[in-house]
Order: sequence, then structure tokens, then C-alpha cells
Amino acid sequence: MYKCLLVVPCLYDETYQVSSSEYLGLQYLGAALDMNDINNEILNAHVNKINNYDVCTYIIENGFNFIGISCLSQLCYPYAKDLVLLLRKRRYTGHICMGGFYVSLAYQNIIDDIDELDTIIVGEGEQSLPTLIKRLIAKESIDGISGLLYKSAGKSTFFEPVRIKSLDVVPFPKRDIHQTGINKSRGRFFRILAGRGCYGKCAFCSIIKHYKPRYKIYRSAKNVVDEIEFLLNKYNVHSFQFIDDIFYDLSKNGLFFINSFIEEITRRKLVITFKCELRINDIRRLEIEKLQKIGLQRIAIGVESGVDRVLNEMKKGFSKKDINNAFKILDDCGVETKSFYITVVPTMSLEELKKNYEFLFNNFEYFDKRIYNRLRVYCNSEYENILKEKGLLIKKDNLHDMYSYSYVDNRVEQFVAILEKIIDFTEKEDSKLIKECNDLANDYKNTWEKIILNIFNYIENDKKNINENENIYESILSNILN
Repeated sequence: MYKCLLVVPCLYDETYQVSSSEYLGLQYLGAALDMNDINNEILNAHVNKINNYDVCTYIIENGFNFIGISCLSQLCYPYAKDLVLLLRKRRYTGHICMGGFYVSLAYQNIIDDIDELDTIIVGEGEQSLPTLIKRLIAKESIDGISGLLYKSAGKSTFFEPVRIKSLDVVPFPKRDIHQTGINKSRGRFFRILAGRGCYGKCAFCSIIKHYKPRYKIYRSAKNVVDEIEFLLNKYNVHSFQFIDDIFYDLSKNGLFFINSFIEEITRRKLVITFKCELRINDIRRLEIEKLQKIGLQRIAIGVESGVDRVLNEMKKGFSKKDINNAFKILDDCGVETKSFYITVVPTMSLEELKKNYEFLFNNFEYFDKRIYNRLRVYCNSEYENILKEKGLLIKKDNLHDMYSYSYVDNRVEQFVAILEKIIDFTEKEDSKLIKECNDLANDYKNTWEKIILNIFNYIENDKKNINENENIYESILSNILN
């Protein structure tokens, strides 16, 4: 029997946590293989904290013929590559294939970087992966498969991916009760997709280029609610998290989907709660009030910045005024919100940076990781070009690392250096200053607001080169205590 294993490699960085053991990408692929009567297992090594050596042992001992490795992001790539190399070092002779969002963006670089890799699948794999495995089993040519890339005799062969136009033909993901997420306040929940793709043009986003052409294809509302009802009845789980980049938009197709979705949930009298993500542009009172009645609990929103010039540069398609209007609607409706925010962008002046923090402090809840969320430059994102044109991009020295960069305003660079030192300092177990500071402050928020404002004061008032003062972070904290 031909045996396939789909693997999520373990990232050894303990800071990379997951809120759910679901991994819908591979679970969709597993279901597609099941539908084609192809024997397969899914191993989420990251969730189960299984290192690559033990994954290899499991593969070899169980005689898997085909290994599909998922590489979702640049952060995952070194671990995915290490798994391939380790398998070959341990004389594994089966077929190794790689796929995932990052792979779909950097596929040519990856096939050149890993000679030990047999094939890469670019784009959606629910149709191409079963086709590939069936041909391997039959020992037939693999040419012509949508999204397939392979190298032979040093030459690459690639067949352009084609988007799946009717997502209703894709089977529901493979699941069991052990794969649900756990939320401390809401209990178990399932992740779910209403469709694939996004119409947005955000300059920092690379995932949008995974789907070509760039627009959202919706499942039918009936198909989505069928999945919800199936999970509700089988597992008695009533909480769901839509993980689409955008749950819906205000296009003709988007409005048809969301109104049909509301009608289906209402007609079937399903008692559920759900969370989703929306763009500022798509928040209107009419849809929000209807969604609330059928169980909407929280909306996650990419605010990103409180500076209009930066929002324009990011190609967000909305202004600070639009942000305020959208949050007023959500506040009036009593909808819980979660905002995503990029605090430091290399093209900012110090004055813009200060305004950005002021907007964050005055309008949104935040935690330590959002206090310093520096722009990340991903492979194939528009910010690669923006920073190249400004001469700010610093070339990376390997395939997977995110680019580093310099800053238009050296005062912003000073701010970043000081804040990073303070964060490092406060994370030390023997950091008495931050403990005392937290005790004295009314809450965590007040503490960090004081720290940020003090950094701005030092930079604005000190005419000397602040970077030469290695003890400035201690001085700032001492000043807060005083």
C-alpha cells in the first residue's frame, strides 16, 4: 500500500506559539487525498513538539512512500529545509514534496536551494496533490499538473497554478475533537474558512500574491453552514473562528455571501458564536447588526497606523477618519474588537512615530508585543520595492530571513535602539526597576506609556549622539521611578 504523510515541521523557537492545534491547509489536503482513496496521515509536529529527528524516525519506521511538507512562512523555512536534508541523510528514498504560502512565493529560489527536494506545489493543492500522487503510484509522467515545479538534470520545469473556482467541490477538512482550539473564556472552537483570497493591496502583505488573480472566491453560504452544522452536531462545539484574511467585503459577491450566510444560520436556528476579520472599508452598521443577531462576538481589524501618510504608503485604502468611524460603529453595536497595529515603519519621521503611538494609546487596547511591532518585510511584498527605491533595504544573506533596513530619520533609529534595549532589560529576571515600575504604575498600560514618552523626550531634548550612552535605558526607567 502506498502511504503518504503530510507534515507540519516543529519550530524549535518556543516563542512561536499556536492557539489551536488545527492546521487547515494540511487538513484540507488530507481530506482531498481521502476523497481520492489515497492512504494518508497528518503529523503536526509543531503542536506536538516532535523534533525533526523523531519525525524522520517515524517516517522511516512506518514506511511512508510520500512526504508532503508544509512551509507556511519564512520563519518555517529553515525547519522545513532541515527536515528534507535530515531525511536524505538518513537514506530516505521516497518522494518529498513541499508546499505552503511561503513556498508559493519563493518556489524558484527554494528548488534551487534544496537539491534533495523532488517537487514543489505552488498555489492550492487540493486538486494537484492527488493527481501527483496517483501518477507517482502509476509510474506515469508528472508533466502538466497545475502548480507543479520539479528539477531534472539541472533544469526546472514549472506548470502555472490555476485557482479553484468552485470551492464547494473541496471536501471539508479532516478533523477530530483533539484538533480544536481552546480559548480560556469561550472553551473549544473550530477554525473555518468562508473563502480564499483578498482584494486588498496592503504593501506589507505577501500572502495576497499566493492567490492569482487577487480577489476573493467565496464558498456558497450553504456549504459553509453545512460544515458548521456538521461540526456542531458531531462534536457539540458551538464556537467558530473564521480565519479568512477578510470574512466578506462590500462587493456584489461579498454582500450576496454574507446575506445568504445570515439567512442560512437564521433558517436553521443554529446557536453559535463566531469571530472574524474585516477591513475598515467593509464595516457598515447594517451588516454588523445582522451578524450580531446570529452570534458575532469579535472582529479583528488591521488598523496598522494612525498616520495618514503611512496608511497611504501601506496602500490600505482608508484614512484615520475612516478608522474612527468604523470603530464608532462597532462600539455603538457593542462588538468586541481586536486591532493589529504596526508601531514602527522605517519611512517615518520622529514626529510621525510619536503621532502613531499617541493614536495607539488613545484608541486601542494593547499588550507588550504590540508596543513594539516593527514593520516586517516579507518576500514579494510591496515594501521590498518601496524600501529599495528609498535606498533603505539591507540585503539579507540567506533565502528565508526577513530583510533588515535603515531609517529615513536617524532619530527613529535611535528610538528603536533604545526601546529594544529597554525591552531586553525588562525581560531579565533580575530587573528590579521594571518590577518596581509596574508596582507603582496604575496598570501595565500606564507603565509602557511612560516609558515610550520618556524615550521621545530624551531624543527630542538630547542633542548628543544618544546611541553612545549605553546606560540610557536604565536612566529612562530611573527617571520614571523618580
